[in-house]
Amino acid sequence: MTRILNWAAALLLALTAPLMAQDMDHGYYANIVSGGAIWSLRVNDMHIRENVNFGHGDSSGSISWAVQPGRNTLSLIFSPITGKNPDTGEYEQSLRDDVSFEVSVERLDFKTRESQEINALHVIYDEVQSGFVGQPQTRFGEDRVLRLPLIWSNGQHKFSQTQTEKVILENGQTFAAYRIDLEFFVEDDQLWPQHWEAEGVSYSPIVGQLSA
Repeated sequence: MTRILNWAAALLLALTAPLMAQDMDHGYYANIVSGGAIWSLRVNDMHIRENVNFGHGDSSGSISWAVQPGRNTLSLIFSPITGKNPDTGEYEQSLRDDVSFEVSVERLDFKTRESQEINALHVIYDEVQSGFVGQPQTRFGEDRVLRLPLIWSNGQHKFSQTQTEKVILENGQTFAAYRIDLEFFVEDDQLWPQHWEAEGVSYSPIVGQLSA
């Protein structure tokens, strides 16, 4: 029963939070650049959006309605697509060198246009180390910014070595998916706490037509 109530509360949040976010004088945005993977973005385990370009993905958009004061989690549920099998017509996946993710989280003041943006994640997969290796700089060669007055991150990530998630295509093909999690923190008295994180709000999104 508790799980059902939490799910209902999360559904109510998904319907009403965007309206509440409209009343704020600032907003939060996640900017994600990826290579070699399709992915689904979650913030505090609330589904936000997907990327279907497995060659080079570049996605920016608001996450304001899912952010809470204090600690937040940002998760990428991803499948490292290698391409389409010419014999079966189905897409295949394999973790390999150069699968990469770069994530920045931004706080934008709507009136002054002042931006506080942290480089919360930049990782590249290394087959020799069988894991993602954190990069000290952005893709532009600049040192990553991790702490600003109203938003910050420790710059660390957690990578699931097993494919415990799923990504589903429109044609019905299902991929087992990996997961990368990171944390970021905000100081903000206009946000509401969300006590139902990870309580029945995660799901496997159906993504559209893939592209390289």
